[in-house]
Amino acid sequence: VLGNSLDFVTRLNKLQEFLTSVRSFKGLGQLDLEVDALQSLSEEFDRAAYRISSRTYDPLDVQNEEFDADFVTFKDTVRQLELALVSHLGDALETSSSVVDAFDLMNQFEGILRSSTSTEVDFGRHYTTIVDRFINELKEVRAIYEAHKNSPGVSRNTPPAAGAILWSRNLLRRIEVPMKKLSQINSSAKILQGYKQAVKLYNRIARCLITYEELWVAGWAETVHAAKEGLQATLLVKHPDNGQILVNFDPAILRLIRETKCLVRIGVSNVPESAQLVTLQEQKFKKYHDELNMLLQEYQNAIDLVIPSCAKIVQPHLYEVEQRIRPGLTLLTWQSMNIDGFVSLVRASVSRLSELLKRISDTIEHRVEGNLRAISRTILVDLPDDESFTLSQFVQRQQDSVQRQSQIINNKNMDIEQALHDVMRMSLSSSSGNVDGAGGSSIEHEVAMETSIQTLFSHYERRAYAAILNAIKSSMTALKKRLAS
Repeated sequence: VLGNSLDFVTRLNKLQEFLTSVRSFKGLGQLDLEVDALQSLSEEFDRAAYRISSRTYDPLDVQNEEFDADFVTFKDTVRQLELALVSHLGDALETSSSVVDAFDLMNQFEGILRSSTSTEVDFGRHYTTIVDRFINELKEVRAIYEAHKNSPGVSRNTPPAAGAILWSRNLLRRIEVPMKKLSQINSSAKILQGYKQAVKLYNRIARCLITYEELWVAGWAETVHAAKEGLQATLLVKHPDNGQILVNFDPAILRLIRETKCLVRIGVSNVPESAQLVTLQEQKFKKYHDELNMLLQEYQNAIDLVIPSCAKIVQPHLYEVEQRIRPGLTLLTWQSMNIDGFVSLVRASVSRLSELLKRISDTIEHRVEGNLRAISRTILVDLPDDESFTLSQFVQRQQDSVQRQSQIINNKNMDIEQALHDVMRMSLSSSSGNVDGAGGSSIEHEVAMETSIQTLFSHYERRAYAAILNAIKSSMTALKKRLAS
C-alpha cells in the first residue's frame, strides 16, 4: 500500500510539472521567434503536450506506463526548447536597441524560464548587463545636459522657455521609462551589483532636470511684468525721424502670449495668472493691431493724394483727422476700454478726407491741369502748307485764327476758374467744424481760408499766364519757320 502511495505521489508530481510547463510555455506565442530552430522546437513542444493531453488513458493510473514514456519525451523536448531559449535570450539582449527593449525581453523570457527545473538560467548576469547599459545611458544623458544646459536645442518656432523645458523633459523621459522597468524587476535582482548605483545616479539626474525646468519657469515668470508694461503704451507713436504715425504695439506682448500658450499646452502648472489673462485677450489685441494698421495705411494713401497747390486749402481737413488721431498718440493704451469708439471716429474722418481729396484731385487733374496743357499746346496762327496767298489775305487769315483760338483759350480759362471755385466749395462744404478747438476762432479760420483761396487762384493765374505765353511762343516759332521756308 505504501509503495502504491509513493508511486501515486510521483505521478502527481509529474502531472504538476507537465501542467506547469504547459502554462509557462504559453508565453511563447508572445515572443517574436524569428529563428527557425526556435520555431521548430516550439512546434515540437506543442506536439508533445498534445500527445499527452490527447491520450485516452487515465494519467492517474500508476500501473499505466505509457504516461511515463510520453512524459520522458515531453521532458526532453522541454529541455531542448529551454536551452535554445537561453541561447536566444543572450543573442537578443546583445542586439536589443535600447535598455527598455532589453527589460521587456527579460520579462518575457523570465516568465517562461523561471519555473524551469532542468535548465540553469543565470538571470542575475543578464540583469547586471542591462543595469550596466542603463548606467552608461544615464551618464550619456548627464553629459548631454552639462554640455547643452546653457543653450538647449530648441525646435523651430518654439519659444525659448517652452523649448528649454521640452528639451529637459525629453532627457528625463529618456531615463524615466528604463527606471520604471528597473523598479519592476523582482526583489532578488535588486541586490545585484550596480542596481543601487543606477538608482542613485538616476535620482541625481532626475532631480537636476526637474530643478532645471523650475528655474526656467521662474525666470520666465519674472519677465512677465516687464512684457506687460507694453500694454501701458499708447496705441500710436510718431517715428522720431520722419514723423510718420505707426502702430505702437510691443512685440514682447506677442512673445509673452506665444510662450504662455506653449507652456500651458505642455502642462506647466504654475504659469502666472497675469500672463494667462493677457493670452485670453490675444484675438482682441490682434484685431486692434490690424485695424489700426489698415487705418494708418488709408490715412497715408489719402495724404499722398494731396496736390501741393491745394495743400493749404485742405489743411483744415488734415488737421481734423490729426485731431481725431491725437488720443491714440497721447491718451489711449492697449488696455483702454474705448478703443472701438476711437477706431470708428478715425475711420469716419479718414474716409471723409480720402473722398474729398479724390474729388479735388480729379477736378484739378482733368479740369485744371488738362485745360492748362491744352492752352500750352495751342497754335494761334493758321499756316497751311498747301496754299499760297497775298499779304492782305495772310494777315486777315491770321487775325481770324488768333480770334478763334483766343476764344477757345478764354473758354478754357473760364473752365479753369470754375473748377477752382468748385474745389473751394468742396473744401468748405466738407468741413465738419473745429475739433477740440482746431483752427482757432471762426474769424481766424475765415481769414486763413480766404488767404488759402487767394494763394490757390494766384498759383493757377501764374500757370495760366505761363501756358498762354508758351502758346504765343510756339505760334511765333511756327510763323518764323513758315516764312523762312
